[in-house]
Amino acid sequence: MADLSYPSLAGTVLPIFLVEGDKALCFHGSGLLLDKGIFVTCWHCVSASLSGDRRYTVAIPSTGQECALADIKKLERAASGADLAIGIVDAVPKLRLILAPGPFELMGHDVWSFGYPYTDQKPSNSGGYDFTLNGRILRGYVTRTFLYDHPSGQQVESYELDMPTPSGMSGAPLVLRGGLQVTGILFGLHDVEMVDAESMGGHRIQTTRVVSFGLAHTAKTLRAVTTSATKGMPLAEFLRQ
Repeated sequence: MADLSYPSLAGTVLPIFLVEGDKALCFHGSGLLLDKGIFVTCWHCVSASLSGDRRYTVAIPSTGQECALADIKKLERAASGADLAIGIVDAVPKLRLILAPGPFELMGHDVWSFGYPYTDQKPSNSGGYDFTLNGRILRGYVTRTFLYDHPSGQQVESYELDMPTPSGMSGAPLVLRGGLQVTGILFGLHDVEMVDAESMGGHRIQTTRVVSFGLAHTAKTLRAVTTSATKGMPLAEFLRQ
């Protein structure tokens, strides 16, 4: 049975921070550590222009509640232009998650994720910030696979999820229930407006309700990602070597 304890999950799905010198400035989402030090997240989590000594790091659990910061090297957006990024982290995942080989049409399949929504921060004495990581495991199922009209203007092949994906979960893995197969990467919310109409006292009253679904990049998109960290090979092929 897979070890889904907090230490194992927290040593595999890592929080991302923007750092200047030795000071953490802000939290930037979640990311997945795979074999060969491959680190996968969403591009929108790490797309800010960096200057001076600023860089992206991850927090790796060390002892007790302490974490060690490790730089994300060779961090690049997917060559396809997808909202995915890959870098290298000098660490070994506590839990060995693998890319799902398929199926890619997962309507009705149970899934789970782990990430760091609602990360708290407060000013530290050193001039940066102290962060409290609220690691959470979330469960749900895939409602459909569809082309999502992304605000960027692109249509993104996506899994729609009956599962919350609050702020801070972007970059977290979507894992098939009952195993350790990663079938996607969470990237946002899909809000659907529902209009209810009824007659009261001779007047027609309309009420608008908003239903929110989670969104994840599909396994097909994830397996095909290429960057210099994968030596130009699709991620799935690079990890098989």
